[in-house]
Amino acid sequence: MLILRDALAGLTRFDEFEKSLSIAPNMLSRRLAAMVESNLLEKRQYCERPPRYEYVPTQRGRDFQPVLWALLAWGNKHCTEAGKGIHIVNMKTGAVADPVLVDRKSGKLLSDQEFHLVCEAKAAQAALVQRALVQRALVQRARPIVNRVSLRRESRPPPRRRNPLFRNDGQRSDPKNAAEAGDKSKWLGDCVSLFHARRIAMARRNLGSRPLRRRFRH
Repeated sequence: MLILRDALAGLTRFDEFEKSLSIAPNMLSRRLAAMVESNLLEKRQYCERPPRYEYVPTQRGRDFQPVLWALLAWGNKHCTEAGKGIHIVNMKTGAVADPVLVDRKSGKLLSDQEFHLVCEAKAAQAALVQRALVQRALVQRARPIVNRVSLRRESRPPPRRRNPLFRNDGQRSDPKNAAEAGDKSKWLGDCVSLFHARRIAMARRNLGSRPLRRRFRH
């Protein structure tokens, strides 16, 4: 990164990089070769005898310059004492620049909450994600109305169960009409329970009419 910084600042030759970075020649050679292989620097020959080369940033390397400026602004803000930072200056006006990241289409800062990191496959479905967010917002707005309706339904008292053997006026109804109006199985169950209740009442009545035997002490 420091080699690329110096290359973007105008340094091109091997001895210039070695003097600026105070690095060993063998290590500098390996790093320059790796950057040439990564297409960040282009190796050009400027002298035939002896053969000497210079290293010029490619378009891929020049595109890295905004990243360096953003790192410089972050370092000046968080890691540098007041008055000792390195600033970016406009050479025509002399004004100090404040580098920020913005969206080229909308002009908004990328630090806003509207922007999130997504993979390339999901980026193609940005319109679908926006629709899903709109639908979710609509559902959240309509949810309190649904809850109020459900509370009204729960607050209602349960309906009274009607006995098929009796009409609304308290008199016994016709079994045929009761069976047609209600459930036949329920009507039969009520009839059976009423029949057993009468048998139990009659048995208790017969037992109560028998004379009780008295026990006498001898």
